[in-house]
Amino acid sequence: MNAQGNERECPIDLPLLNQYSNYWEDVRQMYYPFESELKAGTAEVYDNEIPGGQYTNLRGQAIALGVGDKFELMKHNYHEANKLFGDIVKVTPSSKVVGDMAIFMTANSLTAEDVYARGATLSFPESVKDFFKGGLGQPYGGFPKQLQEIILKGEAPLAGRPNDSILPIDFEKDFADFQAKFPENEQGELDYLSYKMYPKVYEDYYKNQQIYGEVSLIPTPAFLYGLKPDEEILITIDEGKTIIVKYLNQSEPDEAGLRNITFELNGQARRIKVLDKTIKVVRQRHDKATAKGDIGAPLQGRLSRILVKTGDEVKKNAPLYIIEAMKMESIVSSPFEGIVGRIVLNEGTVVEQEDLVLTVEEAKLPEPNIEEYLFVYGTLRKEAGNELHKFIEKNAEFVGMANAQGKLFMIEEEGYPAFVSTDNQSDTTVGELYKLTSPIKLLAILDEYEEFFAEDNVNSVFIRNTIDVNFEGQKVESYAYEFNRSTEGLKEIVGGDFMER
Repeated sequence: MNAQGNERECPIDLPLLNQYSNYWEDVRQMYYPFESELKAGTAEVYDNEIPGGQYTNLRGQAIALGVGDKFELMKHNYHEANKLFGDIVKVTPSSKVVGDMAIFMTANSLTAEDVYARGATLSFPESVKDFFKGGLGQPYGGFPKQLQEIILKGEAPLAGRPNDSILPIDFEKDFADFQAKFPENEQGELDYLSYKMYPKVYEDYYKNQQIYGEVSLIPTPAFLYGLKPDEEILITIDEGKTIIVKYLNQSEPDEAGLRNITFELNGQARRIKVLDKTIKVVRQRHDKATAKGDIGAPLQGRLSRILVKTGDEVKKNAPLYIIEAMKMESIVSSPFEGIVGRIVLNEGTVVEQEDLVLTVEEAKLPEPNIEEYLFVYGTLRKEAGNELHKFIEKNAEFVGMANAQGKLFMIEEEGYPAFVSTDNQSDTTVGELYKLTSPIKLLAILDEYEEFFAEDNVNSVFIRNTIDVNFEGQKVESYAYEFNRSTEGLKEIVGGDFMER
């Protein structure tokens, strides 16, 4: 009612309003395939507190992530995630954060208790980490402290308002950088503002524009549903410029799902290859993450960026790669410090949950600004001619000849010596001292060569210990591999010099 004739009347042109209503009713018929399968309202929202628009979006996200059959569980997890977060006010974008957490919990079969128990090894969605850092502000009553520490993994949260930490922008310079990065943007400052607010969305939009051009000129039915054989349409590309497109036929799909599409453009026959997305192409199955050090995908999605390379040294919680899935981005971090091994999958690969992406070999990283040394006394000395010595030269600097307090024995059947430290100052072993430049890489190889197992000293043939080495009258703390077996029956090398035995 518009209270016609009343002093509070709001003048409305009802016939014109009805024309708009009829227009949108017709338009909606074109877009009905994109509507949610949820056809009726539900009282469940009083329990799970999912906002209406997000309720329908979650259904589509669940299907896209391969957990469409777990939608009821996802709704339950939304309620659980909201309780974990402290029963926050849920409006865009805070409601999306709760939704991302619900999806993450569902995809990884996590309960609220699992989040606390296993949180140290989980790579939470970026939106969740940003929320607990304070990127959306401070919720009423503050953050649940224990959960905040689990999710941030040592990263310091913001103390005040999010805007307080934002640096001022030189708009002239920043806009010039934008123009250089996106030289063919059409709306200038409007495109620039879109990029600043939604950088990933704008980059995808710009890339799509470069590949397909201005697709908004195509009539909506043709754009959404394609043409039927021998159907012809007119596309106005500019004032006074109209092209005629007629669809003729298509070939059978090849093994990659591509069809040859034949059509006429202004009467001239053309042919292009188009991927038929209705064809189920057998996707290559990837190895699964099963062993310690295997870093798998936390959920189904696409690897957008690999942030490390083989041989990189990484701290615990260092970012390894980024995975995207239905508007949700997660940075997967290293569960421990170590060295990156194999990069199994490339950027852009579509992965299933637990697909093996890369490996990390656990190792203790060197302390910053602390020099580490290695004392070698046998077949790894330069004069011994061992090929492995070349690896030492690449990852360490020769300091000079040195000696250590201990005895040297010869294992004749193996052809190498065994060093054992002693309390007798007259026992001396001669060797070479090296300063390590790539300690993790070098020690990982030498540990394997010397059959040293950090978690199993009993079965280690040699143990990498830290000893005092005498170099030019100075004591230097250095690694040395000491023999971990009985020396009974072994011949002592008199003088302790393997090269002079």
